[in-house]
Amino acid sequence: MTTSLVILAFMAIIVGPLFGYPLENGYIHRFLGPVLVSGHLHIPHLSEGVSLSLMMLSIFMGIAGIALAYIYYMVKTDLPAKTAGLFKPLYKLSYNKWYFDEIYKSVIIDPIITISKFMWKGIDVNVIDFIVNSFGKVAMFLGSMFRTIQTGRIQTYIFTMIVGVIVMLTVFYSF
Repeated sequence: MTTSLVILAFMAIIVGPLFGYPLENGYIHRFLGPVLVSGHLHIPHLSEGVSLSLMMLSIFMGIAGIALAYIYYMVKTDLPAKTAGLFKPLYKLSYNKWYFDEIYKSVIIDPIITISKFMWKGIDVNVIDFIVNSFGKVAMFLGSMFRTIQTGRIQTYIFTMIVGVIVMLTVFYSF
C-alpha cells in the first residue's frame, strides 16, 4: 500500500505539473480536450493567478497536514487524547465512521433481509412448496387407488378389457 501511494504522490507532484503547465493550456488539457469537451462548448477558465493560488493552497494544506500528523503522533504523543477529550462529540462521530455502517445496515441491509425472509417463508414455503408437494400427494393418492386394481393376474386384465369394450360399444351405439 505504501509503495502505491508513494508512486501516486510522485506522479501528482512531479509529472502532473510537467504535463499540466501552463495551466488550462498544458499538454494534458490539449490532449484530453477534444474527448472530454465538445468543440462548440465554451467553458470559462480561471485566470493563471487564481489557478496557481489554488495549487499552492492545496500543496500548503497537504504539507500542513503532514506536519500536524508528525507533531501529534511523533513529537507530542499525548495530544491525540487531549484533542479527543476536547472535541468529544466530533471525535465520537469520526471514530464511529459517522455511523455510516449502522445507517447502511438499517436503511439497506435490514429491509433486504426482511423482504428475503418474507419471500422465503411467505412465498417459497407456503405457496411454491405447497404446489410441488400437492402434485406428489395427488400422485401418491392416485397410485394407492389404482394399486387395488393391479392384481398381477392375466385373467383379471382380460376380463376388465372385455367389460370395457362392451361398455364402450354400448355407449357409442346407443346414441
